[in-house]
Amino acid sequence: MKAGGHVSTSMRPILAPANPKQLPKDGGTRVEVKLKKDPSKRGGLLFPGIYGGQISLERLVAAVAPTLNVEIVVRATDVPTPIAKPGDWMLMSEDAIVGRLNPQRKLSEDKEGERSFIRPLTDSAGQVVGRAFIAPDRYTWQADGGWVTVSGLRANQLRNVQGVLLGEADTASRDVATPLADAAALAAWATEQANIVASHVLDDERQAKTAEIVLEFGGDPGDLKIIKWGADWLSRDEFVSRLQMSRRLLINFDGEFSYDEDADDIHPKEFRQYFRQSDGVAYTLKFDGAVLKGSSGSWPKTSNRPENWADSNVATLLRSLISDVWGDLVDHTGEFGIVGTVHSDEIHREVQVYTVTELDADAF
Repeated sequence: MKAGGHVSTSMRPILAPANPKQLPKDGGTRVEVKLKKDPSKRGGLLFPGIYGGQISLERLVAAVAPTLNVEIVVRATDVPTPIAKPGDWMLMSEDAIVGRLNPQRKLSEDKEGERSFIRPLTDSAGQVVGRAFIAPDRYTWQADGGWVTVSGLRANQLRNVQGVLLGEADTASRDVATPLADAAALAAWATEQANIVASHVLDDERQAKTAEIVLEFGGDPGDLKIIKWGADWLSRDEFVSRLQMSRRLLINFDGEFSYDEDADDIHPKEFRQYFRQSDGVAYTLKFDGAVLKGSSGSWPKTSNRPENWADSNVATLLRSLISDVWGDLVDHTGEFGIVGTVHSDEIHREVQVYTVTELDADAF
């Protein structure tokens, strides 16, 4: 790729005799793209705008074609710069592959060494069709994950996942694609991610968000924390153990308790600093674990989608666990109950209440 010159994809191809230096030494096909303007100058590809001139032309080209099965060379001067080789994305270090895919993302933005969590994904034939790790989005309004690529070129951006997944185009423009990894491989990969995060990440909320994404892939959340009951974050097995020793639970499936100006007679700052959740009250995060969304629905389309459209995957799991442990003994209602205190002031919120109505000696 060279600055200067002009080639339009709408023009007829121009054939001209090549001099010996232009001929590929190993035969085959060579494609050259010449930029209309110097990329660093006004009107150029890297002039302040979407990329703001913060990355080089080489890094931009590598980001646009991260898994191309041909060699890519950028020539901004008389000396060409090789930037990618066929299949190198499968062998690159974790930092290198994530840096190629998202060149503007800083290494410091990935916490607790999470880039080392990257693992391969395979298709039904055992071929590698991705390298990725679960990374909950930082912002609800913007995807900042890795990419799906089609024929080596990036198509749509992933949510909640960093890395790359090879895909098959859904549109003629190839800007929307479906990853090639099958359901069984995705579930196994997600389960492995759950085990890695549970062992290495201390942030309980990060674990809970990861669990939502793992379930989205049809994986097993294992020892990941999924619910905060009283002052404690609990995994699935810890939640079941506490249910077996309890007779009543107030739970909010819509996220942590926050200040409500219509319900609270205290200052917001006091709520943030001094709210203490009651021991018999629990909540699970309201986090969207979707990876790809489009007009045709979400991907991956696993079989464990929530029956209640407003529920998260984790909420569906928790409802199932409550039913498994308490069965027909439980009475379920909604009420405006006490969920905690700020100093001596009681804090009330709308919650779901599960109560064991009669005791079976063999149930506890």
